Amino acid sequence: MAFFETPRLSVENGAEVLFSPTQIREDGMDNWKIYLQARVLENRIPAVACNSLGNIFDRKFVGNSKILSFLNGFISPSKLKVSEAPYGQHGFVFDDIDLKFPKKLRKIRLNEKIEKNEIKVKRIKS
Repeated sequence: MAFFETPRLSVENGAEVLFSPTQIREDGMDNWKIYLQARVLENRIPAVACNSLGNIFDRKFVGNSKILSFLNGFISPSKLKVSEAPYGQHGFVFDDIDLKFPKKLRKIRLNEKIEKNEIKVKRIKS
């Protein structure tokens, strides 16, 4: 999720949900949350992100797995629905994921995409 290319390629090839098993340490949780939200929003696709829990080789993993989907009816701006497992303890996260509404959002989003060879950048010499 830290790189935009993989989720985008998945969406362009027909994915309807992203699954992301991870081992995000406690000190990386803030960034992880931002990456997940960014990939879900920029591609208009739900994601299920499962994070490890426990201590492994002096690294602390705090769980807090997430399901990110969309609140139905909000097109622009789209609004996220985030369900989370407990932070730092055993637990579960579950939710229903609507696939129809995000598909509508993706169609709109992908039609807005500009191919990079069509983008003109003017260099200004300083």
